[in-house]
Amino acid sequence: MRTINHSELATILSGLKGATILSLTWKSSDPARFKADKGRITKVSRYSGMVNARYDKKKAKSQGIELDSVEIKPVSWRSRIGKSCLFAHNGNGTRYVEFYPQSGGAEFTLDGTPCQRGDVKDMVKKSAPSNGRVAYFTPKLTGIVAAQIAGESYKVIAD
Repeated sequence: MRTINHSELATILSGLKGATILSLTWKSSDPARFKADKGRITKVSRYSGMVNARYDKKKAKSQGIELDSVEIKPVSWRSRIGKSCLFAHNGNGTRYVEFYPQSGGAEFTLDGTPCQRGDVKDMVKKSAPSNGRVAYFTPKLTGIVAAQIAGESYKVIAD
């Protein structure tokens, strides 16, 4: 396993051409719903999936409609970085990865002890209903702690 920083990961991701299958592991911000539980819960997501996929094609396929019928509303808070899978927040510059999951899941700990989502479900923020939307994540680039890209495994550390 090779150790890289977030800037090096951004360079690798920016260099990927076309839809690419890879795996990402990221830590999200504190998922606690209530102030009393802040700092008690950790969520780590591990997924295999795809970057540089076309949202419009995925949406057409999932809804069983023609590609020309797909309407995609603009997202005002972010801008794509070049033609990569990376986005930047328009206000603060935070970088995100557009990632389409195929398999995987999230793991939780409560007070440092591994637990099931059911053990903390009343303590964490509720997930938004999918309502037929295409499944995708936009984890913060700085939250990514591991990646597997083109057969190479990476441990990702802060810059």
